[in-house]
Formats: sequence, C-alpha cells, structure tokens
Amino acid sequence: MEPQRARLISNLWSILEDNLGPSKKWPKSIRSLFWENLCTELLFAFAFAYTNGLNPEILIEWCEAWSVSEIGINHLRSLFRLADEGTVHRLYPELYSYDMIN
Repeated sequence: MEPQRARLISNLWSILEDNLGPSKKWPKSIRSLFWENLCTELLFAFAFAYTNGLNPEILIEWCEAWSVSEIGINHLRSLFRLADEGTVHRLYPELYSYDMIN
C-alpha cells in the first residue's frame, strides 16, 4: 500500500473511532467488516454507521479509500437516503445492527 493511501486510511480510521467509539469495543464481526469484507458487506457497514449516527460522507470516504466500486458507493448513498425517508426496512426487513453510542 502506498504511503499516501495508508495515511488516508489511518486518518479515516481515527475519524471512525472518534465518531463510533474505540473499535476494540465494537463486535469483532463489525471490526473485520471494515478491514476485510467491506466490498461484500456494504449493507451491514451501512446499518452500523446509520444506527450509530455516523455522517454518511465519512463511511463513503472510507469505502472510496478501499476502492469500493462506484456502484457500491451509489448503493450506499441510496441506503442512507432510504433510511432518512424511513423506508429502508421495507427493502431489508432482516437488517439489524449494534448500537455502540446509546
């Protein structure tokens, strides 16, 4: 990994932890999702971020740093919009997440 990208990811990780609390307190599956399975598990990353009040742009920057496809980024934006409209659970009734803040 080139140094500039490594610094970006490190900075974004610090921002994620500042907003969501120390990652060591997150469920292990969530921690690994952000580092290993992000491209295939965007729905769960969204649910965790939304449930805990993370600014969508922070998660989108994280995804861009990990080279998530433009289709994935657009899907993520759509999920945040649907959640704000209160309709995301009609499409994904099985969706759940961990509330780390409250």
